[in-house]
Amino acid sequence: MSDFDHFIGTKPVPAAHAFDQQALADWLSQHLEGFEGPLTVEAFKGGQSNPTFKLVTPKQSYVMRAKPGPVAKLLPSAHAIEREFAVMSGLQGTGVPVPRMHVLCEDESVIGRAFYVMEFMQGRVLWDQSLPGMSQAERRAVYLEMNRVIAALHSVKFAERGLAGYGKPGNYIERQIGRWSKQYVASITQPIPEMDQLMAWLPAHMPAGAKDESLVSIVHGDYRLDNLMFHPTEPRVIAVLDWELSTLGHPLADFSYHCMAWHIAPGQFRGIGGLDLDALGIPQESEYIGLYCERTGISTPQALAQDWNFYMAYNLFRMAAILQGIAKRVENGTASSEQAIKSAAGARPLADFSYHCMAWHIAPGQFRGIGGLDLDALGIPQESEYIRLYCERTGISTPQALAQDWNFYMAYNLFRMAAILQGIAKRVENGTASSEQAIKSAAGARPLAEMAWKLAQR
Repeated sequence: MSDFDHFIGTKPVPAAHAFDQQALADWLSQHLEGFEGPLTVEAFKGGQSNPTFKLVTPKQSYVMRAKPGPVAKLLPSAHAIEREFAVMSGLQGTGVPVPRMHVLCEDESVIGRAFYVMEFMQGRVLWDQSLPGMSQAERRAVYLEMNRVIAALHSVKFAERGLAGYGKPGNYIERQIGRWSKQYVASITQPIPEMDQLMAWLPAHMPAGAKDESLVSIVHGDYRLDNLMFHPTEPRVIAVLDWELSTLGHPLADFSYHCMAWHIAPGQFRGIGGLDLDALGIPQESEYIGLYCERTGISTPQALAQDWNFYMAYNLFRMAAILQGIAKRVENGTASSEQAIKSAAGARPLADFSYHCMAWHIAPGQFRGIGGLDLDALGIPQESEYIRLYCERTGISTPQALAQDWNFYMAYNLFRMAAILQGIAKRVENGTASSEQAIKSAAGARPLAEMAWKLAQR
């Protein structure tokens, strides 16, 4: 059984997202050209935001994306399926492959929530970013295609596609920090004081490149391998999926989010960090960044390196706000999958344990870690074994379940550490730091942030 089986295929519609299927069939008969029942509905596995359904009829199948509940029960601006419909309609016929959009229904009286219906496409969604079972050449081709598509997206002349009003073009990152700050505040289930400090820190430390008003493109907001559908046999993307977070914004914020995979260990949210990329045929991050810069002309690898830490910290903050939103939906009963419930549960004991496990990811000399050492030669357990022993001894979780939730705990730990170091920095500034070590610790805030975000993303 694959670690990703719970994401693949369909299942019966869960009770939490059941709706009147006959009412849907009746509406489609009137509004979708060529639709003929009877209709059978299945739910796609995976996904924690907008539930997605396969609509099966004798002649053809469709895909339906819906809000997880009526607007009155949802966070402001969240689950914007109508925006997904708009952007994919606008991108039709560009170098960015998308499914064909059929119909949008914003009338909640039909099935109790807004929804849209699009083309059902046959292809591959590649969940494991190490691409097991492929040759070096096949893996490289997949990654180069992924790079081509995000570069194409950031090069689309969006005004010519009828998307000039798809978002506010200026101050994107500053506005995003504000948006996710508001969403976090609206989603609080258990307060995280460190989030409050980061909400103040991020806008105060934006580099010049992040404020460049000339850098505006369509941004996907969650561009990663498993949000792409590839041709059944070719290394060719046939559809970019899950556009809920898309808008007009800063392309480098979008691209840097995508590049977090190079810093995430396998088994921890589907990363490739620490793998022998040359042996696998997967491009190194430096080459990948270089190709993107060549294709878009937006920046250079050298210039991008100067601001990389800020973009990483921004992406982590954004992810933490999204995860807090999942926790809030669990509390409200609108979370769209069992995995969402697991992601929000058990945070307190596992937060302590995950903080302890950061040592496996911190290099010696950087806050006394063991990352990068030859642990087998030293006789120190690998992190995976250490986690398994903890799970066996406590019964709190399983290694498999914990792997799915790790980003929540890592995000929590980063905020905690960032707040502590920011407090030290403030005391240094005020002249109240009590030792030379405090001054050194304050200076380490930025490299610690860069290191911690590698642990905390999915």
